[in-house]
Amino acid sequence: MLKKPQTTIDTKTLEITDVLDNGSAIARGDDFRTEVLILAKDSSAFFDHQKIKVPDGKCIKQIGTFKQYGKTIPVVDFFNEK
Repeated sequence: MLKKPQTTIDTKTLEITDVLDNGSAIARGDDFRTEVLILAKDSSAFFDHQKIKVPDGKCIKQIGTFKQYGKTIPVVDFFNEK
């Protein structure tokens, strides 16, 4: 994981494409090219094809990377916009 959040991911909607055994989820952005990993948290309950809207005043930033099936994708979390 990164010490500080990095790149802002420019999307306002994510769709879950796969849920991992640990509860984290791989999602695609509304441009269908951006793929990210959202880490599971205590209250997370992701499911396939779930749509997640980025709340007003929030943005998605990269906090690390994840490698699976030969691909590396950004790990993201939600932050307040500045």
